[in-house]
Amino acid sequence: MTSEHTIKLISLDFDGTIYHSDFFFRLLDIIAEESGVPLSTRQRQVAVRFLYTFFGLEYTRGARQEESTPEEFFTLFNDQLMAAMGILPPSRRRALRAVTERALTLEARSWVEPDLVPWLEQLRSRGYTVALLTNRPETVVAFCQELGIAHLFDLIVTRDTLGLMKPDPAPFRHMLQAAGVSPQQAVHVGDNPFTDVAGAKASDMHAVLVDPGDVFPDYGDVERVRRVVELERWLHGPHAPSLLSG
Repeated sequence: MTSEHTIKLISLDFDGTIYHSDFFFRLLDIIAEESGVPLSTRQRQVAVRFLYTFFGLEYTRGARQEESTPEEFFTLFNDQLMAAMGILPPSRRRALRAVTERALTLEARSWVEPDLVPWLEQLRSRGYTVALLTNRPETVVAFCQELGIAHLFDLIVTRDTLGLMKPDPAPFRHMLQAAGVSPQQAVHVGDNPFTDVAGAKASDMHAVLVDPGDVFPDYGDVERVRRVVELERWLHGPHAPSLLSG
């Protein structure tokens, strides 16, 4: 096959794809405690879908954390989250202040999967260009340095690079141009269908959704993995384009 159908660029999202935190699940426990409403499995599933919708749609439309105080942002987010889970207004009003205050001081556990670094090193040794494409601000570069993974990315594109966020195609196209590859030679991997998958497809790139909890079984025709390192199966699968040799 021609090089036009060879994957050369692997683009990765940050939060929920290569960097993980239990903040949101601990926040749900706080909401249950403060509202007095035990959360069912179904309500927790609804909450996770709300999280992705909020940061995939509402957030990119202007409900941004940096444009309000942390208290204002969490008050808005927590109120909408409780409403999405069906918690009635009296319980929401009673719990909102305490939930927001606890969210502001919540210490979450965070981690990078231990097999991520050797996998990224292997990809680069095999000739792939590896990029980070995130809606985080430019400070994510220093954070990646703290995590010891910044050197594993040939390109890092943040929301500050162009002043635009996924799913806008512009950051994807900027990355493609910087890497010198066509959309058909690139795959983007992320955990948010509304930003990662939608943006990649709008840019004519391949897209793979990280969906460990089967949160989006009904979301369109997209390849899925449970962990980002499982992309290896997609790269070698019969449905994938031919691979970059080496």
